Amino acid sequence: MTKTDFELALERVRYFDYGKHKPLVNLSCIVPAETEEIDGKTEILDEECEIIFAVPCDWLQKEREEQTWQDVKDWLDNEYTSEESQDVLESAIRENKVAFWKIN
Repeated sequence: MTKTDFELALERVRYFDYGKHKPLVNLSCIVPAETEEIDGKTEILDEECEIIFAVPCDWLQKEREEQTWQDVKDWLDNEYTSEESQDVLESAIRENKVAFWKIN
């Protein structure tokens, strides 16, 4: 997905669990620039950006298929890279689990 694709998809997300006050975790996703070569020149079609977003902790635990929250925390603290976040973000968008987001 491109920056524009994410913007459009995120604008349609409707997170409904605000009143349940579920713990959230924030993640960061780097979306590379989309380019195309036209007449020997590289044209930027959509610029690179960073998307910061939050999802419920329990949802991320299920998404990662981890046994405990501590397993997820260990992954976040020791293994996680922002490149892995794109799949998480795409799943969270499909399931309306993005509590908040910001595109830098």
